[in-house]
Amino acid sequence: MPPSLHILPRTPSPQVGTGRTQKNRRPHPLHEGKPRVSYRIMSMQLAAGERDMLYRRGLIEGRVLTLIHNDFKGRLVVQVDGLHIILGRNEGHRILVRMIPKAPTPR
Repeated sequence: MPPSLHILPRTPSPQVGTGRTQKNRRPHPLHEGKPRVSYRIMSMQLAAGERDMLYRRGLIEGRVLTLIHNDFKGRLVVQVDGLHIILGRNEGHRILVRMIPKAPTPR
């Protein structure tokens, strides 16, 4: 006779209470981002010429940017190292980012 199986209680994940949700952990297009939030660039699915132009301006995979303005129609303004860059609809849909959680404030 096989040994009986016991179901263990579910333990809470270590991210409970830090404001991180499933959407924050997965990469999503930059055009879905909220203004005044910092993001890390995960990948850029652009043609070589467009990618090179953004590389020269400082938009590189792994770099942190802050979304300054998003009109949810296509136009985006991002800040990278103090430089403001205006991106169009094509770039906003093809740059995948991951939100950087804010550090908890001490009380």
